[in-house]
Amino acid sequence: MRAITTPRKTKHKAIYDDIFHKISSGVYKPGDKIPTEIELVDSFNTSRPTVSRALRDLESIGLIYRIQGSGSFISKKPALENLTLGLLTARDAINPVCPQGPTIFSQIIPQISRFASQSNMALILGNSPPLNQKTLSTETTKICDDFIKRGVKGIFFLPFETTEEPLSLNEMITEKLAAANIQIILLDRDIYDVTSKRSRFDIVGLDNTRASYTLTQHLIEHGCKNICILSDESHNSVINDRIQGYQKAMSDNNLPSTPTKLVRFSEGKIDEARSKLLPLNFDGIVCVNDAIAAKVMNLYTGTGAEIPQKIKIVGFDDLPLAAHLNPPLTTIHQPVNALAEEAVRAMLNRIENPTDPAKDIRIHGEMVIRQSCGCGALQ
Repeated sequence: MRAITTPRKTKHKAIYDDIFHKISSGVYKPGDKIPTEIELVDSFNTSRPTVSRALRDLESIGLIYRIQGSGSFISKKPALENLTLGLLTARDAINPVCPQGPTIFSQIIPQISRFASQSNMALILGNSPPLNQKTLSTETTKICDDFIKRGVKGIFFLPFETTEEPLSLNEMITEKLAAANIQIILLDRDIYDVTSKRSRFDIVGLDNTRASYTLTQHLIEHGCKNICILSDESHNSVINDRIQGYQKAMSDNNLPSTPTKLVRFSEGKIDEARSKLLPLNFDGIVCVNDAIAAKVMNLYTGTGAEIPQKIKIVGFDDLPLAAHLNPPLTTIHQPVNALAEEAVRAMLNRIENPTDPAKDIRIHGEMVIRQSCGCGALQ
């Protein structure tokens, strides 16, 4: 498995991005003819089917139109000019120093704002109160009312995780916005925390099942046989998918994934996991995020256990702290730019095509190999 830092951009996406940014920046104006497919093949040193795919994607969101025998032309850009969007999330989710630890969204949200700005769209940020505030539902309703009053056309929504409010909170928010004809793109996860239900909104996020499978398989290939997956008490579709990927890898290698190997602890109380982890002599731990990995590494270091000689630990997200842990953490890199750009693209497509079926847009995250898995630091 190779160590990487950034995902590669495919040829069709490079063509799409080049034309998209030339449209949004005004290089191409409404009515202009863009280069022919043959010219684009030569410019990008690629195949004609690849060029055709990029042009179809641009056409699907109304940025270009094609005339048989004449070529492709720039549309009037109704979705790009003077469009106001909103973003709704918990304040703690985007705070890099929140009490629960940093999250990947403190990196993704600014990139969504950047890509929206490049497309001549204004983005209004609506921060909810902290999740433990009992007025969460009331305050969030006020934020939604403000979005509606300001005429936003779409909302990027990171669903809430809280046990202090009715489970219907996310459903209430999305139905209120949808009733006002506001398009919704869900970030990271669905509004439901069970696999048996799927909302009617597009979701943009990491391919969590595949990523967790990759991490677990990596530990197995490097000698681990008694592996657990470690989480706090969060219950959402992301955690469920990561557990599913872990279980699938264990099953494919004829290794048991019993209930005792799904270890949870209360928020901020990693010591609760001590009594579940230490007696079972795990030789590998898949942590559902880097913040949890950092805590459990401190726990094992405090017992005198050597990482990775006695136990190998891996995480998710590739937060900045991952490279500075002792030892540095092997983790799944979340491609922040790709996630943000796909979210903006999904929003444009949804505004142009509001009746299309809901889509799951899952981005591949690759593993960054460091020393916590026993492989050594790869450069």
